[in-house]
Amino acid sequence: MKKRILIGLLASLVFVLGCENKPAGTGDGTDALITPVTLPDVPNPPQAEFPVTEPDSVAIPQLAAKLLQFAADKNYAAIADYIHPTLGIRFSPYPFVDVEHHKHFTADEFRAQVKTKAKKKITWGSKDVEDGDIKLTVEGYFKAYAYDRDYIGKGTSAFNESIGSSTIIDNAEEIYPLSRFVEYYDGGPDPEEEPFNWASVRLIFADHAGKPYLIAWIHNAWST
Repeated sequence: MKKRILIGLLASLVFVLGCENKPAGTGDGTDALITPVTLPDVPNPPQAEFPVTEPDSVAIPQLAAKLLQFAADKNYAAIADYIHPTLGIRFSPYPFVDVEHHKHFTADEFRAQVKTKAKKKITWGSKDVEDGDIKLTVEGYFKAYAYDRDYIGKGTSAFNESIGSSTIIDNAEEIYPLSRFVEYYDGGPDPEEEPFNWASVRLIFADHAGKPYLIAWIHNAWST
């Protein structure tokens, strides 16, 4: 009798342990059809990549030096690629910018003037009442005003700072507000004559689509 009771207890214990080890289900025979749902891996969202650019104090002087080198090499057509796409460029032979009379080009107009009308003289402005208009070819104007000294080889430069100061009124900041510029200055071969023999050029830039483009090229020199 005791032996039968002991066997029954052991059988009950085995049944209980077996039930505990089974996964919970519906009990209707469909438990074997249930499989866990595996969610697909969700990739991490792409990280924004920002272009690395030089600050204005580095990028713009580098660009000005490149443009002046083009001028020194008489590669005027290359300058056209850096003229502002919407504002164009104005060449001023003096620091008082005359928006009505100083020569203005779009990039395409300047390129055409260099390539197909290189020998044609055009009016860039006026010298003064007595001397009349400045009529020169592109090369003639650069030689007389835009690159009249060896600025790259012998000049000094400054970013957003004027070096030369003449008696002519300088209105560039009024005409080109919020722009940035680089000025190149040459004092001449004789330091003693520098107060009366210096000259400078100022290249002014404005942004388009996040890049600086040339909008003005101004010449300055000592004057009485």
